[in-house]
Parts: sequence; C-alpha cells; structure tokens
Amino acid sequence: MTSESPYYWANREAITVSAWYPYAETMPVAVVLEDQSIRKNYVASDFISAEGQNVDFNTPASLKFSHRTARITLNLQAGAGVDNVADAAISLLNLTTDNGNPAAIRPYNPEGDTYDALLVPQTIASDREFIRIELNGNVHTARLSKETEMKAGFVYTYNVTVTDKGLKVEEGSILNWTEGGSETGIASVMNYDYGASSNTYTVYTAEGLYYWAEAARNDLSTNCILAANIPLEIPAENGSNWTTLGDYTNSYSGVFEGNGHSISNLTISGGAYQGIFGTISESSEVRNLTLIDVNISGSQYIGAITGGVKSSDTNQGKIYNCSVTGTVNGSHDNSYTGGFAGYSQGIIQACQFSGTVKGVSYLGGIVGKNEGSDALVIACSTQGKTECTNLWSQYGRILKNAQYHETIFICLTGLRHGAAAPRGNGLLAGRLLCTDRFRTPAARKRAHDLPRLGLAADGKFRNSRQPRLHRQRLEGHLENRRVDERRSKGL
Repeated sequence: MTSESPYYWANREAITVSAWYPYAETMPVAVVLEDQSIRKNYVASDFISAEGQNVDFNTPASLKFSHRTARITLNLQAGAGVDNVADAAISLLNLTTDNGNPAAIRPYNPEGDTYDALLVPQTIASDREFIRIELNGNVHTARLSKETEMKAGFVYTYNVTVTDKGLKVEEGSILNWTEGGSETGIASVMNYDYGASSNTYTVYTAEGLYYWAEAARNDLSTNCILAANIPLEIPAENGSNWTTLGDYTNSYSGVFEGNGHSISNLTISGGAYQGIFGTISESSEVRNLTLIDVNISGSQYIGAITGGVKSSDTNQGKIYNCSVTGTVNGSHDNSYTGGFAGYSQGIIQACQFSGTVKGVSYLGGIVGKNEGSDALVIACSTQGKTECTNLWSQYGRILKNAQYHETIFICLTGLRHGAAAPRGNGLLAGRLLCTDRFRTPAARKRAHDLPRLGLAADGKFRNSRQPRLHRQRLEGHLENRRVDERRSKGL
C-alpha cells in the first residue's frame, strides 16, 4: 500500500498494518550514518516503524510508531583544569559493523553541551573503549563497566565531566524514547576512563578500581589515578576483597596516584608478599594515597601497600605522602611485616601509620626490613602498637656514615609493644643493618644482641648504644602535608 496505490476495504474485517520510514518497497535494514554531527545525517539515521498493528473498519487509522534505533545522550561539563567543553570533539567507538553500520559515530550537538547519537540495537562490550573525547590536545576515553545491551526505542543518558586528567561519568537513566517512561534499571556506570597514550586508568568507583587491577595483571606498568574516595565492600570473615598485584618476581612498575583520595576496607588474606602490590619495582611510585581500616594478613613480607620496594643501581621504588590505618599481620617466623612495606630498598617519605602491626619477628610501623645502602625512610610517623614474639623493626636509611650507616631521619613513633620481646625491641629500630661497622659474623651477632634504641612518644631516646641514631627535629614534619610542601622545609 502506497499513496499512489491505497487500500480499499473489501469487507468489514479488521486488517493488520505495518508501516515504516524512510520509505522503501520493503522495510529497510537500519544503517545509521557515521557523521551525525551534521543535522541531516542525524535525522536520516532515525528509522521508525509501526509493525503488525490492527486497524478496524470505519475507524480512523492510528498507528503507533517506535524508533528502531537507540539514542545515546551525553551531557558534558567542564571539570578541574578545563575552562569549557565547547570545542570538544566526541566519538562513540567500537560499534557493530553489521549490515554496513559504522564502527564509530560522531554525535549531533542539538544545543549547549549536549550531544546525541543514534545506534542500531547492539551490545556494547565492557573491554573496549566506548566514549572518546578530544579537548585542548588531550584525548580521553571511557569504557562501560559491564556488557550493556542498547535496545531500540530507548534513550541512554550519561553525564560526563571532562577534566585535564580524564573523564568522570555519572550514572545515567534509561528512558523510553517516545513516551518518556522509565524502563526498569539505569544506564551502566562508566567507572573509569582510560588514556591510551599514557596507559593510565582514572578510577571513580570500586568497580573501576577492580577493572584497573585486571588490566594491570596483564600489564604491570599500567598507571592508576584515583578520582574519588573508594570504599570496598567488607568481605565475609576470613575472606578477601583484593587480590595482590604481582609477586616477588613480577613487580608493579607503574605509578599509582592517590590524588589525595582514599581506599577503605582493603582486606587481604594470602601467603607471602601481600599488599595492594606484591612488590613494586625501582621505577614505580605510590603517592598521595590514604588507606583506611586495612586488614592485611599473610605469611611474610607483608605491608598495606606492598610486600617489598625494589631498587636498582640507578633508581629506587618510592612511597610518599601516604597514610594507613588498620592492622597488618605476618604469621611466618621471619615475618618481615610493616605498616607500608614488608621490606624496602627504596624511599618511603612523609608517611603515617596508625594501627597494629602483628607478627613473630622483623616488624615495623613503617617497614619490617630496610636494606641497601640507599634505602631511606624520611619524615614518617607511627601510632598504635606492635604485637609480636620477637620485635625486629627496621626503618629506612637516610644518613650515610662510614662506620654506622644510620638509617632513620626525622621520624617519630608512638608505637607500643604489645608483648615482651627478648631482643630487637627498639621503638624506632629493632634491627639496623650496619654493613660497614660489623665485618665478622661474631661482631654482627654481638651487635644484634645489643638492646635496640629509639625515640619514644615522649621525645626521649632509649638505649642509645651502637648502632647509633642522631636525634633531629623539624617543626611541622608530622603534619599531613603534600610532598612539595615538605620539600620547601628541607625534607
């Protein structure tokens, strides 16, 4: 039936009618255009139909049409480091190419900072970039948090904040396109965005953090930036909500930028080399991160951030401007357990631990074992207690001395011993590696048997025999300031 060949009723029986637009002899396959930024292309991509509808005799025909495409709406706004988004170039990526549809679409800008694109019904994968925004020379992309079916006749809305570091995508609704009614559910949250040029995930939610972790397991150089405080779900008793990234052999080599944000309830129960990372390499940095209410358990080389910090002849792994609260527990006879790291050959600076370190021996509020001629712990503080059979705390090295290799610089501890320790019970250092002073095994044993020394919460030194520490103070060094502010004070 066409306008030139109308239908004439032969009897009074109802008929079934189907109609569609754009017109063709038969209902066309929906194929949208790639450049929908041009209005006529956007309009031409809107396929509608009324299928199998009953029309009664002597009754005005009223067909109900519906859209055969899904509409994606992006509401953009400028965030930190971005003045406006007027010049943003936007694309939707990794789309189905069935029936000749484009793999990418440039959306239409009907008004302001709102962009619309029409897609044929399809399922968007969660392991591929979906939104790409280029602005001020920076390119940012984002994926969906889970595989998502885009259904015909529905509008999927995402509110996107563009910053100089990435995209923040807020949860959007799924609405019936024609009637404005709501379908059960909400649009999938894009929990992170990914910058391919820098191999960096910017993370907004726990799901996004887990997605970064999965990517980092395949490429341990994958960087992460936190864009929000992230609470992890507390697991069942003796359970875990985190699987440590890497191990002793395979070290994380990227940068984890906490960006002043926190991760709460990190819970790990495993073997050796436990923490967010098994070990971090000499090129890795973890910075500006707060861990709240951690519960980390393992055998040996245990820390909230990492089991170990590595170094090379030319570089050292670094942890700085971080804080940890909670409990860290090592069960091995040689526990090597610390609030931040089990052992360190690198630099731990401007960090604070408040909580409990448990184990058998080699424990420290900051690090369990500090080794290497260039290992440093600078301007760190601890509060809480240690619970152990043998407390052998080791802290970082800062001052080089031809005889003693002193290893602590401008640090303060308020840690209390929760159990008697027969040896190695210093408040700052339970064991210092004096590589130049004690040349023979007998001399080294005698040094180990000496009472250990430290600076207590009252500011007084205890047991100040060899190996020596020098008391040094710097006003304001325990305040939670950023690293650049600390450096201005000479830290």
